This record gives sequence, C-alpha cells and structure tokens, in this order.
Amino acid sequence: MVHAYTPGLKVAEGMTLRKVRRLPLPGDILVEVGQMVNAETIVARTELPGRVRSVNAASILGIQPEEMDQYMLKKEGEPVGKDEIIASTKGIFGLLKSQCRTPVNGSIESISRITGQVMIREPQIPVEINAYVDGQVVDIMQNEGVVVQTYGTFIQGIFGVGGETMGELVVACESPEDILTPDKLDDEMKSLIPRFCTNYDHRGNFNKRLFSINFEPENKLDFIQIKEIMEKKFKVTNFGTFVGEHETFLTGAKCPKCNSEDIFWDY
Repeated sequence: MVHAYTPGLKVAEGMTLRKVRRLPLPGDILVEVGQMVNAETIVARTELPGRVRSVNAASILGIQPEEMDQYMLKKEGEPVGKDEIIASTKGIFGLLKSQCRTPVNGSIESISRITGQVMIREPQIPVEINAYVDGQVVDIMQNEGVVVQTYGTFIQGIFGVGGETMGELVVACESPEDILTPDKLDDEMKSLIPRFCTNYDHRGNFNKRLFSINFEPENKLDFIQIKEIMEKKFKVTNFGTFVGEHETFLTGAKCPKCNSEDIFWDY
C-alpha cells in the first residue's frame, strides 16, 4: 500500500531565530560580532564577474586570425568603452579602413590568434546582502557572510514564490474563515510600489513613476505603440503593466545603485 505523508511544519509563538546571510562569492563583511542591525542593514558585499561578450574581430576586419596582433589597438587586460575602436586596418592611403568596435563597456579578456575572436568582460556586478531581520550579529564567516540572531514568531511554510521581502504584518480579517475582500484593505495596503531591483540586491528609495492610460492593451501593436511613446517622451525603456478596474497603469522605476529599470513591483 502506498502512503502519502504531509510534512510536519513548525509553528512557534516565540523562539530564538538565527538567519545565515551568505554571499554567493567571497567578499567583504561590513559588520562586527555583537553589532545590532535592522533588516535593511547591509552586512556583506561582493562583486560578481561581468558577462563575457565575443566579437569576431578577424571577420569584421577581413583578416586572418594569426594577423590579429598587427591590427589590435588594445591589449589584454586594458579597459574599453562602448563603441570604442579596439582594432583597425590601415586602409588605402589612410582611407577605407575597417574598424572593430566594442559593443559594451568592460575590459579585454582575451585575444585569440586561432579563431580571431576578442573576448570582452563587462564590468563587475555589485552584490549586497542585508540582515533580513532585526537582531544581533552573533557570528561571522570570514569573507562569506554572517549569522544574525533575533527573537520572534516562527511559521514554517512548504515553499516560497519570489524573492526575499520584508515589511509589517497587518491583520485584515477577524478570523481565518473570513474572505479577504477589497473593502477590507486600507489605502496603504492598496499601494503598488517598487520592492526590489532584480539585477542588484537593493530595496527601497527607488526613482519611481506611475502612468495611467484609459484603455487596456489588447494586442502586440498596442504594446509597441505604448513602448515607443514611453521611450521617446518619458525616456522609460522598461515598464510593467497593471490593469485596474477602470484604467491601466504603467509602472516605471530605476534602481539608484545600478540604474537598472528591472524593478519588481508589488503591494
């Protein structure tokens, strides 16, 4: 006979909690043992390697891969800027030159004399982790992370959807049997705000903008037209769409840390 078991989930009104906050790569620890922190306190920081872009310089210049050294203007390890010329032919009487430009900011990672490819490493991506809970730092893992201890209610779930978040718990219903209806939400609960940057572990203080339109986009052409208006008129290249009862909202925000517009919005 086959049996199905429901996992035992722990619920405690009050208990000592320890949260391990670990970096994805070795980095710098910004707090000390015994220090009191709040949930938003940045406790550790590191930098992730940037993405690598490949540029077929030999093909662009129309040369053989083994001739790369004759035409490269940049060496391995040197920084480069977007659209900067990294290799060029001499042309005829200084004219009709073939030039190879870098598509991104970064540095020359490698130059292949076999394939003619130039590998460009984009700038490092800063990553910060916060304490996640209000409490005290009780342990430090050298160059890896910290352990934060606090006291609170513990309710264990089976799985989670989305990234980490934090905030104030508000009781909106009088009993578990009550149905949560819109009239039970106050104005603060109804506020749609940017929560965190998906490219950089940052929360709060976003440069946010909210637009409203009096129709609901129904097809790809509508979205293309809206995107053109947002880019040309408002300089917003990435935005979200939220359909309300009587109007549609367009959400736009920018991270103050990395200037990314990939921002997660939520209530």
